[in-house]
Amino acid sequence: MRLTATIIVFALAAGNGVNAQSLKNYELEAEQTLQRLRQVMMQEMQTAMQGGVKQAIGVCRHLAPEIEEQIEKETGWQIRRIGLRVRNPDNKPDTLERSMMMSFELRAMAGQGPEMLRSARLLDRDGTQTVHFMQAIPTFDTCLACHGKQIAPEVTTAINELYPQDQAIGYEVGDIRGAFSLYKVFDPAKAAEAKNGSSDWDRIAALELPPAVELEETGRTGNAVRGRDLFAKHCRNCHSPAHLAKQYFGGDEASVQGSVCVKLQSHGTTDEARDCDLVAFLKALAVAGNDQ
Repeated sequence: MRLTATIIVFALAAGNGVNAQSLKNYELEAEQTLQRLRQVMMQEMQTAMQGGVKQAIGVCRHLAPEIEEQIEKETGWQIRRIGLRVRNPDNKPDTLERSMMMSFELRAMAGQGPEMLRSARLLDRDGTQTVHFMQAIPTFDTCLACHGKQIAPEVTTAINELYPQDQAIGYEVGDIRGAFSLYKVFDPAKAAEAKNGSSDWDRIAALELPPAVELEETGRTGNAVRGRDLFAKHCRNCHSPAHLAKQYFGGDEASVQGSVCVKLQSHGTTDEARDCDLVAFLKALAVAGNDQ
């Protein structure tokens, strides 16, 4: 499919119903779509990793496309995972995607975090106005078993059997490993509708959270206010805070706090003290949700 080189910027003629807020609404919708995709994939990968890295490779090869296809049917977004160094040749970026990926790399070198590496724009795609959303994919320490600099020989053999042209290795924690690239046909009527009310995150950001939250299993105290800021920086792109709060603190909260900390530490982006703040935020959010 051919894309024109013209990017339709936010400030278009008012008559076509396109404005910055219109694209912002699509951006939020794309974020929610990615949250769903990542949550399902992470659950499947955690289960597969119990059987070893080679089994996890099979999840990426066979199950990931099925999950993407199901979410595409439910949301209307076309989902691609792309990179400058790809494992699957089908994931090579087109010209505009490559250009945006290179800009992500430059911005990361300038010090911008992965949560800032995103774009939302309108494209003319074969004569159809289409929203294009991209979000960088950072490398976590759990990715290194298949994408790092030191990969076990049996894992390398398994990868090469499936992907003889593999280039997606040699990464370190924090590197930009690729990006999600999402497309959806732009609907002027939908964009012109009045969008009243705030987003879920706006409501969460406005909550009065306690600075000190006791975490029974860890024997420590976390700061929910600091945790909210950390969640916005490190977690919001991938996870819904309300979903995690309900998942981990909807029942016997003392039995799950340790597992939450383990999951956070495995991402390699926070330390033990800040993990406690993140857990405190999720716990406080769960309590606030129960009170509403």
